[in-house]
Amino acid sequence: MNQRYPRIFAVLLTLCFFCLIGLYTLEFPVISNTINGGSLAVGSMITGLLVSAGLLWRFRERFTPWDRHRPDVAFIVVSSMFFAPLLGSWLNRGLGETELQSFDFVAETPFVASGYGILQGEKVKPSGYHLQAIDNGIKRRFKYKTQEYYPLTKPGEKIMLPIRKGFFGARVMLLK
Repeated sequence: MNQRYPRIFAVLLTLCFFCLIGLYTLEFPVISNTINGGSLAVGSMITGLLVSAGLLWRFRERFTPWDRHRPDVAFIVVSSMFFAPLLGSWLNRGLGETELQSFDFVAETPFVASGYGILQGEKVKPSGYHLQAIDNGIKRRFKYKTQEYYPLTKPGEKIMLPIRKGFFGARVMLLK
């Protein structure tokens, strides 16, 4: 690191950290619509832990004496574990292939989400929809916000959903 500009470097790193947090919040709807998303997240966290431990071991001279650098090492390990599911989700979805997959329709229900509650007399408009469908005997629940896709479909009918089969095996439902 250049010793002439340590404050600028610290400010840029802080801005990058907050940008990553913002990107993570934008990825939450995708992760919630991922089939086997929990396995993807846990696997990504374990990979992040192993990669950060390997890099810390490789550059261990930089962190000696250990007593003085414990907060730095802890920040690196925790941050890598925290942000690994974001990278895992991007790689899974970005390197996958999209196809239409058949599901058994159960229900599509609207929901209302309001940060400040609903005022008396206010017209309530759905914020989004929950889609419940059965995939190989397992009931799946997806969430999307743009429109109602299956208003006339009856329970038990077959529906086709755009699913991206991810690079790591986790499938992502792509309705927005």
